[in-house]
Amino acid sequence: MRAFNYSASRYRRSSRQVCQVQARVTSADMAVVAVETIAAAALRARLRSHDKVDVRVTASGWDLLAGRIHGAKVEGRQWESPLGLTARVLEVEVDSVELDLPAVLSQQRILLRNVPLGSARVVFNAADFGAFLQHPLVTTAARTAVQGRPFLFDRTGVVIAPGGSQGSSGGCVLFSGTLLASGQRYQLSMRPTRGGRAAEVVATPIGPTRS
Repeated sequence: MRAFNYSASRYRRSSRQVCQVQARVTSADMAVVAVETIAAAALRARLRSHDKVDVRVTASGWDLLAGRIHGAKVEGRQWESPLGLTARVLEVEVDSVELDLPAVLSQQRILLRNVPLGSARVVFNAADFGAFLQHPLVTTAARTAVQGRPFLFDRTGVVIAPGGSQGSSGGCVLFSGTLLASGQRYQLSMRPTRGGRAAEVVATPIGPTRS
């Protein structure tokens, strides 16, 4: 009987330890889900419209509870920003991120303690690219785009021409605009270079100079 009591006592202690470990793991998993849910909700709140907003976090439970994650991925479809910037597809991946976890859990918002590095992929159709040309960041840069003189991009008339063969990166984007100093209209052709990591733009005068 004494041996039986010892075994039962040891079993109870082991069971408590297992339950404690499981509870800690569950708490860590819940923290991952909370961060993903809050981040997705914050993005949705900042968009005018969307079809899909998905956030995935890569983190160990213990690191996340300390406010650290190894990486994160955001996927979006049919996004439209409050300023009218649209995209068919948006994918962003970042490396190590440090979160202000108390703000995440108590204020339901994402605050970062570092500037993460990563990559992004954006898929535009012709209308999306036209909207991109009218975004304040682009129009501000265009004010001094041509030897310090302003260039005005057209929103409409964008054509996306695919490459000649499947998998080719030889397509181009055609768009237009006006050099305001002279009134001269230009057709612009943008083609990928360096395997798609950069772009080359060629401007060709079209039509007479406006007076």
